[in-house]
Amino acid sequence: MIDKVSWASPFDHSYLTRKDLIDIVVSYFKAGLESNEFCICVTTYPLTAEEVRKAMVESVPDFYKYLEKGQIEILPYTQWYLKGGSFNLLSLLDGYIERLNGALAKGYDRIRVTAFVGEQAFIWHMPLLEQEKSQPATLSQ
Repeated sequence: MIDKVSWASPFDHSYLTRKDLIDIVVSYFKAGLESNEFCICVTTYPLTAEEVRKAMVESVPDFYKYLEKGQIEILPYTQWYLKGGSFNLLSLLDGYIERLNGALAKGYDRIRVTAFVGEQAFIWHMPLLEQEKSQPATLSQ
C-alpha cells in the first residue's frame, strides 16, 4: 500500500486498527531509512512517539544507528506543533526549514514525513533536487 501512494497523500485512519497503523508507519519509514532519506514522524492520538520508536526498534535492523546519526526523528505533536506551549506557524515553518537544510547538508536524497491531524494521517516524501542541494532553504523560497 505505501509503495503506491503519491508524494503527498492523506488517508483516514479511523477505520484502521492500531496495529495496521503502526505497520504502515513502520514500513514507510523503514523504506525511507534504507533509501538514504531523512525521516520525520510527528505523532498524536492514536499513536505515541514511544510506540512508534519501539515498533521501529523491533522491525528495523540497526534502528539505533539511524537514530544516532539523526536520519530519523520521532516526535510527539506537542514537541512539533506546540513548541513553547502554543501553536506558532512561523516556528513550525522554521522547524521544517531547519530539518530540510540539515537533510541537504547531510546528503540525504529525499525527506519522508508523517503527521496525524484528527482522524487524518498525512504521509509525504519529497526528492531533494540538485538545485535545492546547492543552496539552503529559507522562508522566501
